[in-house]
Amino acid sequence: MANLDAYVEAIAHHCSKNELDQAVALLEKDIIPKHPRAWAPIIESYKGNCSKFTMILAVVGGLRASQIAGDDAAQTQVIELFELMVAKAKPNALREPGWAGFRSLMHGYLSIARQRRSFRHAMGVLRTAISVFQPMPDHLTPFHAAYVQLCLLSENPRAALPLLEVPVFEVDPATTGSKAVDFMAYFYYGGVVFTALRDIPRARVWFRNVLAAPAAALSQCMLLAFKCLTLLNVVAEPKPIVLPPHLEHRIERSLRALAKPYTDLATALESRDDAA
Repeated sequence: MANLDAYVEAIAHHCSKNELDQAVALLEKDIIPKHPRAWAPIIESYKGNCSKFTMILAVVGGLRASQIAGDDAAQTQVIELFELMVAKAKPNALREPGWAGFRSLMHGYLSIARQRRSFRHAMGVLRTAISVFQPMPDHLTPFHAAYVQLCLLSENPRAALPLLEVPVFEVDPATTGSKAVDFMAYFYYGGVVFTALRDIPRARVWFRNVLAAPAAALSQCMLLAFKCLTLLNVVAEPKPIVLPPHLEHRIERSLRALAKPYTDLATALESRDDAA
């Protein structure tokens, strides 16, 4: 263990990106293969000052999560690492540059939760993560969309309502690590929740918020939201969708081209109603 402690002490003082990359390579090559069960005790022993090397471990954990589909023990290590880091995290921890790697670990954790169908447990962990990393109730975190998605996967969309009822519009990468894609995903999954609960007016608002998000290029989330909004318009009132005025024309053209079967259906129903 002394050799491992020496590695950790050295890694904890690495600051530059190049040094962090070297540390990650060192961990992947030497430490993790030799000490796979040592992750949790290390974090526990350094919980007072662990942001840098913990995040290095998180990056490695996230990378491993995509490579361990059939390795139950390795999957358990990733789960333990993520949950321990959430439990030991301090408020505003995502302000520290090193915590950027936490997103990689989160995606690995969610992938394993989906494989194991351990939705309810993972939902509890993500709610804890939201409460820890959210500086104010109106701040979006990378965990919001993941939590709502798990509610849908668990076939319990109503469980997402307490979170969705709190307005969230502040996307602050410096504070929470959230990005525009997190905003789009959160409002897309929220729209799916309200659709599942047959609250069509609110579902339409949430899908429209996806399209209102600033975007330099078309994303899969925007396309899905546009398709859902088109279908809901057919159900509610067969009228053309009014897209946000600031949406770039090339994105609008791409949306309408890729969702042509949906828009054709809406147009056909609109024409039928006009004829009647």
